[in-house]
Amino acid sequence: YSNRVKAETERLDQLELDDLE
Repeated sequence: YSNRVKAETERLDQLELDDLE
């Protein structure tokens, strides 16, 4: 479960970074 949440969090972080560019 923790690994799944971590993967989802990392994906959201990447999307936020893409939006900043």
